[in-house]
Order: sequence, then structure tokens, then C-alpha cells
Amino acid sequence: MPFPVPIPPHLEHAAQQLGIRMEDISEAFTRGSGHGGQKVNKTNSCVELFHRPTGISVRVHEQREQHRNRELAYHMLIQHIIDKHSSEEQEKKHELFLKKVSRRRRMPSIQKTVLLDKRLHGALKRSRKPKQSDPETHV
Repeated sequence: MPFPVPIPPHLEHAAQQLGIRMEDISEAFTRGSGHGGQKVNKTNSCVELFHRPTGISVRVHEQREQHRNRELAYHMLIQHIIDKHSSEEQEKKHELFLKKVSRRRRMPSIQKTVLLDKRLHGALKRSRKPKQSDPETHV
């Protein structure tokens, strides 16, 4: 089902790719707030959109006309969903990268260096320990 307002082709294509459907979006028109006096207090020009699957909601009251606010709200909602989806993909890619790096074996030259450092550190710790004395000498 197409969107009720005109949307730029790139956003419409992205919405199709992400599976954003009109049935998943609830729309409400409310009174706005702020400057405007009687006009703002008497007209329902503020648009609220809520996308149920993602839980993203948008409230727009930037223009005086309801249809302009509606267009802006749909643009903003689709853009927020795109941003959320791309950030989730980035997190998944980063987790895969971290798994891959953690499984990677060290090169032999680096392995030797690491083992040498560990031996030196162990020797340093052993040299700090107080020497065990014989219990017979403390009588």
C-alpha cells in the first residue's frame, strides 16, 4: 500500500527494502503548542506517527498546515527507521569482527615475544616473594 503523502523516490525505495507498511503506522492529528495563538489553539495541525514494529514515534508541528506537517512526519519517520536499521547492522558487523579477531592465532614471532614477556614478568614476581626460612631456625 503506498504512502498517503508524496515521498522522495530514495525514501520510498528504502521503505520498500525495509518492509515498512502503512498498516504498521498509526497516525494521529492533535493540537500543536507554541506560538500562533488562536490559530494553534483551535486547529489540529500537529501530526503524530507511530511505527508499531520498531516503536519509533514522530511528532511534527513545524508548519501551519496539516498536510505539510504530515509530509514532514512521514519523511522523518522513514529516516529514523533507516537510521535504526543501519545502526543495528553496524553492531552486528562489529560483533562478527570481534569474534573473528578473538579466534585469530598469533604469528609465531609475536607468540615468542609474548611468552618471553610472561616469563620475565613471572621471574620479577618470584624475586619479590619473601624467602621461606626453615622452621627450626626460629626456635
